Amino acid sequence: MGRPTVVAGNASAFGPEPDEPTLEHDTIELEPDDDAAPGSVLAQLRARAEVQRQVRTLDLPVGGAFGDELVIRYRVLKPHEWDKYAVLLTPSVTGAGEAQDLPPMSVLNVRMMAAACVTVLWIEDGEETDLGVGLDGGLAQLLGYPLAEGMSYDDLSALEVVEALFPSPMAVTTHSGRLVTWMQNPSDPGSAEGEE
Repeated sequence: MGRPTVVAGNASAFGPEPDEPTLEHDTIELEPDDDAAPGSVLAQLRARAEVQRQVRTLDLPVGGAFGDELVIRYRVLKPHEWDKYAVLLTPSVTGAGEAQDLPPMSVLNVRMMAAACVTVLWIEDGEETDLGVGLDGGLAQLLGYPLAEGMSYDDLSALEVVEALFPSPMAVTTHSGRLVTWMQNPSDPGSAEGEE
């Protein structure tokens, strides 16, 4: 399989790389209000672009005692949100020239889950109830989790809520892994399938 090629609208401004052959290809001349004939390349491109622009979500059950009834609805993170995690995954050096420790992957996974969470749902007998909370103290309060003396639900981090919510650390790892897999290709509804 050859290297993918991207053809920009004004490719001649950049020109070919030195010693790289110029590829011959068909071009599509577009006018701003050009109507695409049904079945044409342009019509297919526009249809797929429309699918790509749609807001996509993924519902993943929590499991454990909640079974498939307590579900977290996720969205795809935007590039600037992903950048936060890329920075967290990159070792940094302090002013004294010492490398700083990276946060554990479990912490990064939970931060990503919390950022991508749209809402938490209760689904019973096909009836969906939006609980109107995220992976935060509001969910812990809704579920009646006990607090330590002097704490409020607002004091809880997403990590504390997720640790209390899921039956085990491996369940969190599996859940977040399915989420990351889906985010790589959110147009494929089967991309998050896997063992629970």
